[in-house]
Amino acid sequence: MCRTALLVLVLALAACGRLGFATEDFSGDATIVDTGPSDAVDLTSDLSAWFKLDETSGAAVVNSAGAGQSGAIQFPSQATWQPGRVAGSLRLDNFQTAAPTFVQYPSTDGTCAGLFIVSGGFTVSAWVWFERFQVWDNGSLSDIAVMNGTNGGSEGGWGLGATDACGATTIGLAVTPSSNGSRRAVRCGTTPLATNEWLHLTGVYDPSVPALDVYLNGSRDTGALAAGVGSEPVPSMVFVPNHCINLGTGSNQYKLLAGSLDEVRVYLRAFTADEVAALYAASSP
Repeated sequence: MCRTALLVLVLALAACGRLGFATEDFSGDATIVDTGPSDAVDLTSDLSAWFKLDETSGAAVVNSAGAGQSGAIQFPSQATWQPGRVAGSLRLDNFQTAAPTFVQYPSTDGTCAGLFIVSGGFTVSAWVWFERFQVWDNGSLSDIAVMNGTNGGSEGGWGLGATDACGATTIGLAVTPSSNGSRRAVRCGTTPLATNEWLHLTGVYDPSVPALDVYLNGSRDTGALAAGVGSEPVPSMVFVPNHCINLGTGSNQYKLLAGSLDEVRVYLRAFTADEVAALYAASSP
């Protein structure tokens, strides 16, 4: 009877995808080998930038995606390496305005050393610790985690962070249509954000639909599109600005992040909801 019950348990687990296989030697005890889920998500393909931010000193920021380039902190005296959500993180003290601090990539000395081109679908994610929230002012975002191009202005590309463009401050994802570099489609979230806690933000742009979606802590949080001066529907193609990528600001240093960043990733493809959930799980210790 015990062996019959064990066989039923093995078959049930296998049907749920919990077991890779089981050897059925009923002359003794069954040997179970767990090979894990068969539908594992690939989090390495199309990974263009991965800033772990585990450095403990200096102004260089490593791209762990293997691109062979690094970024640099502008005004490193205003930035602090510290413990983060996953190992280390980088705190940006932008409460003062005399020396705005942020990361520029690629760069070795705080000046842009090449373009970061995203011309199709993309997924961008980061752990963010906001110490304050600012107001939108009809730009792109009110507090920037990651941006390629300017926040407002005529050289917009895309950006992820926080926005109060739809009312309460939520996650925000902004893209610029290829037809007009000064206009924006800004997707708001639905969940109000809080300061002084780690939040995992993910933005996904899929030009094939076209669609802009935002995810908070691995769950879809897509709300309304912002309305206002310069607002646009979701475009089928994004503007490619003549700029580097920046962490904590846009190229025009407008609406800088006052807070901390950890585990920043940029993929050159649009993730599904399951992939975003897997990314969140993989980035959560």
